[in-house]
Amino acid sequence: PTPRPRSRSSAQRPGDVVVLNADDPLLRAMGARAPGRVVWFGADRGPDAIQRVPVVTYGPSGIVWREGGAATVICAREDIRLPGEHNLANVAAAAAAARAFGVDDEAIRRAVRGFGGVEHRLELVRELDGVRYINDTAATAPEAAIAALHSFDAPVVLIAGGADKNLPFEGLARAILARAKAVVLLQGTATPKLVAALEAARESAPRSDVRARDVAGPYDDFAQAIRAAQALAEPGDVVLLSPGCASFGMFRNEFHRGEEFRRLVSEL
Repeated sequence: PTPRPRSRSSAQRPGDVVVLNADDPLLRAMGARAPGRVVWFGADRGPDAIQRVPVVTYGPSGIVWREGGAATVICAREDIRLPGEHNLANVAAAAAAARAFGVDDEAIRRAVRGFGGVEHRLELVRELDGVRYINDTAATAPEAAIAALHSFDAPVVLIAGGADKNLPFEGLARAILARAKAVVLLQGTATPKLVAALEAARESAPRSDVRARDVAGPYDDFAQAIRAAQALAEPGDVVLLSPGCASFGMFRNEFHRGEEFRRLVSEL
């Protein structure tokens, strides 16, 4: 049988292109061994920090192609409709791949401006009484929920918890205390672990660093959980379904959870 390649780039041929994250030390090492052309993307840390080119950077000035000492703005920050720095990185990676294959900047810009995201991933369901309701049910791991929490500057009422995937919750607990004004918990095998992580994080964090004051639930009725989140939210807030856990028990799968969220929010 054909040996399995150790990485995507190990399957490269000299005429191929690989797009790699310049901020990841493992990928930087991989890029040094890549037999084909490497196109990089990464956070904009200023011209002096750029060591690998060509690179597409993302930051306050938008998505920028940098090569040979020249910088070309592909699209401005306001062209990107997706919330969150992780989505800036996603756009930069896509732009790097498109640019590497000869797609012109105007075509990339049009595509970015026209893309509002996909369902179940930071999806705006509705704005009601000045509160935005966001469906991020695809966040079935703590790291995804952390990224979602960092995507909004507005106060967040988080709906979290669910079925256990044997993942640690310490990072998510710290992010909840720092970034959410309140959390509404869903019933599930992982929820007691999240509660314990929240309690431990609250005990160790300075009081000035704790933003989340209210913890409601856990609820085994999704409609009640959403109404609890609605009661905790004020105009200007975000109600964010980003569970950080699997959905089994209360739902068939995470997409069923998202569909139910859309239905119930539309009925508020």
